[in-house]
Amino acid sequence: MQLYKAFFKIAKRNFLSIFIYFAIFFMICFVFASNGTSSDASRFDAEKAVLAIVDRDQSSSSKALAAYLGTMQNRKEIPSNPDFWQDELYYRHVDYILIIPKGYEEKLKKKDFTNLTENVKIPASLSGTYIDQQIEHYLRVTKTYLVAGYDTNEALKAAANTSKFSTEVTLSNQDNNRVDSAHLLSFYQYYTYIIVCITLAGLGSILFRFEDKNISARLHASAMTLRQRNLALFAGSCTLSILYWLALVVASALFYRNQFFSKIGLLCIANSFLYMLVCASLTFLLSNFAKSLTVFPVLSNVIGLGMSFLCGVFVPIEFMGKQILTVAHLFPAYWYMDAHKQFTNFVSTGTGGSTIAIAFLIEALFALAFLSIGFVVTKLKRSNA
Repeated sequence: MQLYKAFFKIAKRNFLSIFIYFAIFFMICFVFASNGTSSDASRFDAEKAVLAIVDRDQSSSSKALAAYLGTMQNRKEIPSNPDFWQDELYYRHVDYILIIPKGYEEKLKKKDFTNLTENVKIPASLSGTYIDQQIEHYLRVTKTYLVAGYDTNEALKAAANTSKFSTEVTLSNQDNNRVDSAHLLSFYQYYTYIIVCITLAGLGSILFRFEDKNISARLHASAMTLRQRNLALFAGSCTLSILYWLALVVASALFYRNQFFSKIGLLCIANSFLYMLVCASLTFLLSNFAKSLTVFPVLSNVIGLGMSFLCGVFVPIEFMGKQILTVAHLFPAYWYMDAHKQFTNFVSTGTGGSTIAIAFLIEALFALAFLSIGFVVTKLKRSNA
């Protein structure tokens, strides 16, 4: 009990540094909360990409295709010289460059639909895929009319009219507790980074002080066993970590109160609690290897930023290569985000429950592994002292 009390006496001295972490994070959350909180969950708006068309055929058929795409996307004129295209794409002046080669109309008349168009686009972009689908649909409908006996001009007009048909989309909200959880999900996505920084910088510096030679010698000379010492320190670590976690959970409830009291909110809370235990156990383990107090702020940034970039917190996991994904599986933040991404699907459609359960289990195993290794290292250090 005395060691537990001493733990929190030391914790009071680190209040200012932890307060700074919280203040910065809350400021970011306030910006998120004040932008776009009044979204209409029942409305769907299709977004248009920036499209450039290089028409080398200059026929009525190629102009018909350009006119059709112009109604679907935002057109922009660019030089026909290919030397300029990479710059246009790199600086995001355009999303997609369509090249209509010479002989386009002749191929249509012959009903030859192989390699009718070419394109240059931003790799793996959603807008590029969307425009590809629009072009393929237009040409497929055109081919259908040509095969049915329409002449070229009639087929192109019919294809344009058919392809322009749209359906009114209404997004239903069957569960009143599930009101646009995007901001809440965003909060708990970046939580991954801040909780690592707070526990390593705040909790690590406290645990390190108990590794001081004088304090450690006094504890060894006391009637307290190594098991009692470890349990007291871990109890203090868990208590302080829970306080950090509660502060962040309460903040999310204040910022996003309509979204917080929902099924997604409960899942986010459960996931964040497990990840907090992982961070506390990891800090307990690393405190056995630290040589100075200054190492903890460095560790908090290296580990926090490293896992955030590798595991899909700052950069979507879809943009990463297979080798990076293989490495990411070795970090607890990956499994946190793996569960986090499934919450909306699970609440909306009931799918992804097994993925969430597996991710939760792996997070718990990470916490248990870090804690067990920490206890073993502490025992080895004492036996070698």
